[in-house]
Amino acid sequence: MKKWPYLDYGRGNSYQPDKSPLELTRAHIFELNDGFKSFAGALKVVAMPDFTITPRGAAIAYPISVRPAPSGGN
Repeated sequence: MKKWPYLDYGRGNSYQPDKSPLELTRAHIFELNDGFKSFAGALKVVAMPDFTITPRGAAIAYPISVRPAPSGGN
């Protein structure tokens, strides 16, 4: 939310009058990268001034038809 940094609208909330724009600046990309690095192998929620990273986990596997092919080490 624009007016209240580090706060996020609840999941499924369709009325978001103060929602930040979807466009990401270069600074946002660096901030996202730092947030992902802070996971350090653990799934956790990371709140940032303009967005929140909320991992979904691997509760549902991707269908075989859309999984990437194994690299094979070549």
